[in-house]
Amino acid sequence: MEKQPLSDREIEILQLVGQGKSNKEIAGLLFISVNTVKVHLGNIFGKIGVTSRMEATLYAIEQGIIKSPSGSSGEVEVLVPEPLRPSEPEQTPLQAFLRRYWLGLALLSLALLIGLSFALAATPIFQPQTATPDPVLSALMAQRWQIKAPVSEDVAGAAVVSAGGRLYAIGGSSALGSSNRVDIYDPEQDAWSAGAQKPLPVADISAALLDGKIFVPGGRLTSGELTNALEVYDPQSDTWERKADLPYPVSAYALGVGGGSLYLFGGRDGNQVLNSVLRYDPRADAWTKAGSLPGAREAMASALVGDTFYVFGGTNGRKALDSVWSTALVGELTWRVEGKTPFKCARCSGAALNDFIFAVSDNTIWQFNPKDGSWLSDAGMPVKNPRTDQSLAGYGNALFILGGKDADGALSAELIRYQAIYTLIIPFLTNP
Repeated sequence: MEKQPLSDREIEILQLVGQGKSNKEIAGLLFISVNTVKVHLGNIFGKIGVTSRMEATLYAIEQGIIKSPSGSSGEVEVLVPEPLRPSEPEQTPLQAFLRRYWLGLALLSLALLIGLSFALAATPIFQPQTATPDPVLSALMAQRWQIKAPVSEDVAGAAVVSAGGRLYAIGGSSALGSSNRVDIYDPEQDAWSAGAQKPLPVADISAALLDGKIFVPGGRLTSGELTNALEVYDPQSDTWERKADLPYPVSAYALGVGGGSLYLFGGRDGNQVLNSVLRYDPRADAWTKAGSLPGAREAMASALVGDTFYVFGGTNGRKALDSVWSTALVGELTWRVEGKTPFKCARCSGAALNDFIFAVSDNTIWQFNPKDGSWLSDAGMPVKNPRTDQSLAGYGNALFILGGKDADGALSAELIRYQAIYTLIIPFLTNP
């Protein structure tokens, strides 16, 4: 049976699948619903005769819609596809089997190579090797860390959000106290520009993207007092507006987005560490209580994978925590304990990328796999002194780490790009 040609939209979605994008990420990039993405995927699978994202990616590579990674960049290259030719004669079963067999073998070899490269990087107990290093492995390892253009001001704990192909760094702690700066980074140009300053300078904050706007609640003022203000930034118009105040002043919280609502978890109200959860409805411009955390927690890392929100690290006001909690941001919040982190950090940052969760602490990148609860580490960050209170955000196929402060309190303006080659170079193996 001849395969049916794909539409332009279906080709676009297939390319994004080949980059390891989830249905939710594809929907956001194309400004369509998740259900629409699922419908398109069903049509794609039916037209090309596959049953999984992996098979679809293999087909896309065979047809030249995407290109299997080459060289040492660690990126999946997307190509402009040639028109599909449904009139071409169908291969014999033997021909089809042999082609898929050799392609699968090649991809498996590549996967093993990348896995080995990460194992060499991530395992600190390995001793220096005396043998001549493999040039391919050396090139891959050299590419994982890159120093990018620094931000214009030293900063720690800035809230960093990815939106519209840019990274927005908001507030944080500067040499003069709490900051009101908005610094905008263009990853393609490796250049920073200034956005409209936030009306209230704040530190110990988080930010989240909802309905195309960046929400920044609460925070700590330069005076040390906390605020209950909710300020919202519009990247399109480069303007700020004030929305409904929180029920109480709060800082050092975590933020998540689910079901069209903004969730605020824990934090500190100036007197104590909190276990409360608040929900903000942008349509009603109102805050309501939405349950509670399993325990009081502040300054924690967090990340959203699909509809599931994860928190880890931080403190309860007395000690650093290592427990990992998760809940679906739909309906009533029901918390699960997902194990423990292999590290403890009072001020670490988290981000999701390719259905994995990443955390940065001192000079180490940690990767958490929600499917099996495993952790991997890479302690090769190119910094002179380990830092805390760094900001972490995912963009494309990489992570960006901004600023932070060392043990002496010295702030940094550095921006570091990290390529997670072991998950991203063959995304369809890790994001079925």
